[in-house]
Amino acid sequence: MKRRNWRAEIVSFTDHLLRSCQPLNFPVDLGKLAKSRAIEGIRFRPMPSDGAIEVTKDGFQVHMCSHKEQSVRLAAVETTKLKPRERFTLAHEIIHTFFYDEQLRPIRPAPSIALLEWLCNYGAARLLLPEFLLERELGPGGRFDSLEMAQDLADSAGVSTSVVVRRLDECRDLKQQDYALMLFEKDESGGIRLLGACLSGVFSTMTKPKLYASPPRWVSRLAPTITSPAIGSARIPHDERWDYVSRVVPMSKMQSRLFVEIRLVLKIKKSPSQSH
Repeated sequence: MKRRNWRAEIVSFTDHLLRSCQPLNFPVDLGKLAKSRAIEGIRFRPMPSDGAIEVTKDGFQVHMCSHKEQSVRLAAVETTKLKPRERFTLAHEIIHTFFYDEQLRPIRPAPSIALLEWLCNYGAARLLLPEFLLERELGPGGRFDSLEMAQDLADSAGVSTSVVVRRLDECRDLKQQDYALMLFEKDESGGIRLLGACLSGVFSTMTKPKLYASPPRWVSRLAPTITSPAIGSARIPHDERWDYVSRVVPMSKMQSRLFVEIRLVLKIKKSPSQSH
């Protein structure tokens, strides 16, 4: 039996779903997408995971983690007003519907549980941050080139900044050349773990940072202030013409999270008067 290319199938599925629910703007109206996938409502309730999906008589019901318990018809849910985490959960569960057939039975063969969850996260980011809307937000010829831009996009799209950073890493044509932006979280012991990375140009050739792991050595070498109390900027020589310029900035809403931004820039040439 020919092995299925699940990732390509999710790309095709999300593209079709987005086209069928036009027009769309930021924040994407997930209610439109959910309705087209026969999701009838959302049940908010305490649960150990962020969400789950349940097959009903005529479609699906999404379960979403909440302190309060209530069931709401989909038409009564303002999906653009949900919290970023809730929006991602709903988008994730919409992708889960792809793995059921027309009789609402799980498809066979199915991907492994780990791959299934990865595919649903991957598809959720594509629904929340369609490339055509990112292009519109960046403007003609615009490129993703700053941590401030990541925060602005997160606010516009109603998603977390880590989702923005990961999604933009997939959009090759929207990334500024020789630019790296990473988001880390600090724990109480001082350790840091990666929440998202967007790399282009020279940084794409370096050891790829692993999600939820400590940064590779090149990150702390090029952005030395990531491990020091005096968070700030640094300039590290690359060769005779180029420098790496970095800055480490705490996330304004969550001080335990740090942006690490690194660029490859031309050296500043000193004038004759400056050299004396």
